[in-house]
Amino acid sequence: MTFCSFIFTGTSVEVSNEVGNASRVSNTQFPEDMFGTWDPKGKIPIWGSLGPTSHIFLDSYQHGLSALRDHRTGDVWWTLLMGQEFHMRGNQVQYCFGEAGLVGEQAPLEVHSMTDKDLTLCWRSGLRGFPTHAKDCSGCDCAKITMILTDLDTLNFIYYQSAQTTMHANFIYSSYPQAAFV
Repeated sequence: MTFCSFIFTGTSVEVSNEVGNASRVSNTQFPEDMFGTWDPKGKIPIWGSLGPTSHIFLDSYQHGLSALRDHRTGDVWWTLLMGQEFHMRGNQVQYCFGEAGLVGEQAPLEVHSMTDKDLTLCWRSGLRGFPTHAKDCSGCDCAKITMILTDLDTLNFIYYQSAQTTMHANFIYSSYPQAAFV
């Protein structure tokens, strides 16, 4: 299991493998109906940057998408695929990917907009984009993630790179039946 803890300061993020100071409580906003566990929806194709993604791969780790609030800190965490974690504190989000406890990739994002039905994240302001992003891009022109509740049981996760010209991922989820946890 990958564990990433982030300390947010200005536009920089310090990555640590230790649990942060639990007394620091954030007031992180997040659409309440997005919390929980989400499965890939039916037979709808799930797209990654290389084309359709296997439902078996997506189902292999805590269903498809899991979102929760850390009640000690107020931060929000969600997973998408095995080894991927998103950590949200206030309006800053850090994406982390790695296996066997090692951080292999990370990306700094920030909240661009939020309602009770959608969340839009963009590349963190003032930071240089990845080499795969458009030259001299900033904010949503570098990377943009949208999470949209199209209804109470359907969540659409879309990740664009470089001004919505390259779709990195497009996943459609349905809420996981909570009765299964009883």
